Amino acid sequence: MTQESVHVLGKRRRSRATTDYTRRKRTPVVCQFCRLRKSKCDNVRPSCSFCLQHQANCVYGDVAAPEPEAFSAGQRVIMEQLEEIKELVQQNRCPNLPANCGIDLATPHSTPSISPATVQPGPWRGVVDPTSQQHHAKDWLRPSGLQRTSLTAFRCESFLKWPVFRSINPARIVQLKSFVSGTDSRSTQASEEEFKKRVGEGLSGDSFVPLCHKFLVHFHPRNPVLDGEQLMRHARAVEEHGLKWDSASCLVLMACALAACTEPWFVPPKYSYDLEKLEVPNPPSETETGADAYFLAAKLRLGLVGYELEDIQCLLLACIYEKSFLRPFQAWFCIQQAATRLQARLQQSRDKPRNSQHDGPVNNVHLEQRVFWSCFRAERELLLELDMPSSGLDGMLYPDPLPEPPPHFSDLENDDDRFCSTNPNQALVEERGWCYYLAEISLRRTLDDNLYFLYERGENYWLQDPSRLLNQYYQAEEQRSMWYYYLPAVVKFDEAQRADNQFAHGLQGRFLDWHELTLRPILYYILHTTPGSVTSPDHLRLAEKAIGVCVTLIVHLYPLRRHGGTWFILRRVVLHQARFIAPPQNWRSIVEVVLRALKAWGNEASDISEMAVTLDIIYQETCRQVEAYFR
Repeated sequence: MTQESVHVLGKRRRSRATTDYTRRKRTPVVCQFCRLRKSKCDNVRPSCSFCLQHQANCVYGDVAAPEPEAFSAGQRVIMEQLEEIKELVQQNRCPNLPANCGIDLATPHSTPSISPATVQPGPWRGVVDPTSQQHHAKDWLRPSGLQRTSLTAFRCESFLKWPVFRSINPARIVQLKSFVSGTDSRSTQASEEEFKKRVGEGLSGDSFVPLCHKFLVHFHPRNPVLDGEQLMRHARAVEEHGLKWDSASCLVLMACALAACTEPWFVPPKYSYDLEKLEVPNPPSETETGADAYFLAAKLRLGLVGYELEDIQCLLLACIYEKSFLRPFQAWFCIQQAATRLQARLQQSRDKPRNSQHDGPVNNVHLEQRVFWSCFRAERELLLELDMPSSGLDGMLYPDPLPEPPPHFSDLENDDDRFCSTNPNQALVEERGWCYYLAEISLRRTLDDNLYFLYERGENYWLQDPSRLLNQYYQAEEQRSMWYYYLPAVVKFDEAQRADNQFAHGLQGRFLDWHELTLRPILYYILHTTPGSVTSPDHLRLAEKAIGVCVTLIVHLYPLRRHGGTWFILRRVVLHQARFIAPPQNWRSIVEVVLRALKAWGNEASDISEMAVTLDIIYQETCRQVEAYFR
């Protein structure tokens, strides 16, 4: 085929679009083997070229592939030529778009693997290809028509309904859809008069700079969604001239609110499974921390924000604050506002070159990357637990696979006093924080792929083919091992020991959680397989491993502190502790420490309190049946 004919085909293909933001057509079905390995699938039936090359069983969806003889060699050659034509047409359609610079977040299994250059510690300037910022937004900012489905099998409510637990579950569990009520879970709702009285109380004019500095030291490294130097300029301006009704003052107030409720991280003790002596203190309330005064003042200004980056940053921080105080629906509302305003901003700036978007000394492109991926990560985590509609942000094509770290990180080895820190160790904290931030985003995207591959069809699918369960587990485990292999040294952890810094400790928890998610289908199969079914030693071994991972996760998550992930962790521990079919000797201590934690945090969240009551009923009934069995 000549270049002229390819050009004509590309031109004809482009003419079908009426706007720059056309909906993408549904992509062809990718076989399971190519999907897990994130390789290009040519969709040839009955077996794609990649599976033929590796002598693998090619499966599309639930239908097993027919025998390879169904297609002749000549037909395969024709299909390969058509695939080459399609690739040429697509390349000609977007001539200015660098290859692989766009990430399709809408296709459940299309997220590419993170290359070593993306996650290794240096050089920092090579984390994201700078050439990907030279094209116009209109070339890549296109929403997708694909919709992600609800993953009910992933949630703790679905686990408690497993048939094997019917004899010990209370009757109300059968009808339960979600522990999360329709309204947010506060122990008391302030009246309008009380709200007016509380606004302005507790604000100290000389506290803005110290609290913002605390925010940058203890909170910002884990989620660097804003520019630290600019925040300190805003804080000094507020102390000198007072609060205003703009996004700068709102951002300062939100940073102060988060700083007031954020505790410095300390090195936890080594793993100990003697949980009877473990104390679970009651967390300080919103009023006791003094955070509510700053947050209420910030909320008055949230209604005035627009869709500039600072406005979106305010809403994103508000989402994290609401999650910290166990208000998931309020957090969902904030992240929806942030995500939709971000989409409006991207739509408005589609005709501007991305490398020309500056706001004073701060490069808007770098901040936009952080805001986009922070919003994406926050929304995905909430939507996995709440059966709510997406804002559409996960259906956007975005050119940057990861945010680009600040340019000054390339000089950290020679200058430990850069950025906003007077502590020489703070530079290392910020570097670790960026490694953690990038690794968590890559984990979030890869974990989403695993979740949709393993959980989208529900529990009944897990009982259909035991050999397929093993293959899926080993393929997911290969991805998990690759992610761990490419972790930067400053945030890498030993799987057998508790990590000694907050970033490695956080990634270690995510890593364990990922392992549990891949093992859960095998555990379900062992518990619910019909008598007489063939179960291999591998199935039994992995089911026992799933129990061990749950115990390790519960021990790893204590002591539990208040942060944006507390609500998710409390839901996880309910799921983990209820899974003891071959329980460890200290299973009663594990359940009791989980109950103490749920009751402590349940004072401010009705859904957590309801989980504690339900779990206590299950625990008491289990103890009764165990005692009756051994009489």
